[in-house]
Amino acid sequence: MLRQELLFLIVGMSLPLVECGGGSIPSPTVTGIFIKPSDPTAYSQAAPPQNQVSFSAYIDYNDGTLSPNRISNLKWTYDFAAWIPLTGNVATCTQPAPLSDPIFQAPVPSEITATALVSGKSYTQTTLLTCY
Repeated sequence: MLRQELLFLIVGMSLPLVECGGGSIPSPTVTGIFIKPSDPTAYSQAAPPQNQVSFSAYIDYNDGTLSPNRISNLKWTYDFAAWIPLTGNVATCTQPAPLSDPIFQAPVPSEITATALVSGKSYTQTTLLTCY
């Protein structure tokens, strides 16, 4: 009799788990784009590729992951700093950036911006590049 009661108790306790179902995990949603430079600094006195930085952009999801593949068809822009011409997704440092702080010898960083259309919505992200 005790075995039958124990079996009934175990089956009764597991029924809510069966009824609950597993459900499904929702797909992550796009929260923006993420720009990844090949290197955040470039050296104007060096020959290519040391004076160049290439940028890639990835889809950024709400779960903290990035798309495995780079986004194509991006619009790249920059802050029109004379020392950094931008060709597509490649910036070339043609001269050192002016100093923002002469005491600490800190050069002015330039902003490189990518804009992408993802699932019908436009996303923009900016990153910094420093030319030495």
